[in-house]
Order: sequence, then C-alpha cells, then structure tokens
Amino acid sequence: MRYLPELYFKSPAEMREVFRDFPEAIENTLEIGERCHLDLEFGRSKYPEYPVPAGKTREGYLRELCYQRFAEALRRTRSERP
Repeated sequence: MRYLPELYFKSPAEMREVFRDFPEAIENTLEIGERCHLDLEFGRSKYPEYPVPAGKTREGYLRELCYQRFAEALRRTRSERP
C-alpha cells in the first residue's frame, strides 16, 4: 500500500478549502462526523500478526525486512539507469 501525502485528518479550514465549490459537502461531513464514534489507541502497534524468526522481535524483524527491501529497490533503480 502506498500512502499519499494527504493521508491525514484535515482541519475544518482545510476541508472548507478542499470543498469550497461544494458547501453542502461540508454540511454533510459535519453531520456524519457528529454521528461517528472513533477511539484511536496510540502507543500500540496496529499491524497484523506475522511469523518472526526465533530470537527476533516483531519490530526488529519488520525493520530488517524494510531495510532489505529498500536496498534491493535501490540496487534495481541504480542498475536501470542509463
């Protein structure tokens, strides 16, 4: 999954700017927001369970995999340059 730079909770002012041509969208958004109940739990990982080699933590193993994949992608990118 690729995250876009705009993947965050926008402020009311930002939402009014985004939907300036559709003011009814702001009214509907506020109505829907008022009916929603959302609890965000911070400080705890939300990623799925996955098998981890013995002697490694989930976080450490994930970090290791990320570094490996990044290095592979970097090598591919450099080898594709003219």
